[in-house]
Amino acid sequence: MRVGTLGALGDQIGCAPCGGQRRNLGQLPSSESVQAVLNHEPNGWTKVVMSTVLRSVLIAPGVAVAGARGWKLVGGSLLSSATITAFLFIFYRAQRP
Repeated sequence: MRVGTLGALGDQIGCAPCGGQRRNLGQLPSSESVQAVLNHEPNGWTKVVMSTVLRSVLIAPGVAVAGARGWKLVGGSLLSSATITAFLFIFYRAQRP
């Protein structure tokens, strides 16, 4: 199933423009972990949890700037990251036949 515009964006995941050429940098950690689960690889769920937690650390400063403190900061960061992970599962599952 083709996802349209999102599918076109998905074709560029892991690539960066480099002087008019695209250089393949490999999959992003979040995409790689979701693919591992969908491919039934061992430790796939561990990879998903780790990438979700690590992404929440990157999101936390933005949530802190928005005014969250304490457990609201932790919960907001984790929920935001988990939402991205859920979207990736939906996105990659929709691309499979």
